[in-house]
Amino acid sequence: MKTNRLRLRRPNSSDEDFFFQLENDLEVFRFLPPGRPFDRNKVRLHLQQYIDKKGLYRPFGFWVAERKDDKERVGYGLLLNFGGDEYRLGYVISKKFWGLGYATEISERLISFGFENKLKRIHAVTSPENSASQKVLKKLGFSFNHVVPGETPEILLNLYSLEDSKL
Repeated sequence: MKTNRLRLRRPNSSDEDFFFQLENDLEVFRFLPPGRPFDRNKVRLHLQQYIDKKGLYRPFGFWVAERKDDKERVGYGLLLNFGGDEYRLGYVISKKFWGLGYATEISERLISFGFENKLKRIHAVTSPENSASQKVLKKLGFSFNHVVPGETPEILLNLYSLEDSKL
């Protein structure tokens, strides 16, 4: 898939160093599930799971976002099924590329892809403290629904939803 500035592609083993750096940047992941930093083996295992399961996620899943002009990786986006008809949008952007609109660009493309593939609603979650992601979601037309539990009992997340405008 492509956007004006990016190519979204499925991950492969050549992405390991990028994922290792990104997944271990504690500033990038300060609002995301705990448990970091990851050692090299854990990053390799997670990456391999996305590579191996790409068939299970189709047509949705996980994409590496790289710039068209120089193929530099800026982050990744995902659109995954969380059971039933609940699909969640997510993205992680390398700190070097914050504030350049890449989160919005990746999300716009994945939302379009989801609705083109007959999704009626797309959800996203964010930490209540993550104002940057909340701005992105609101800009994209998401509405706040309610607070949901996170990975551990002490973590609470804001759940947002976006309905297909053609419904």
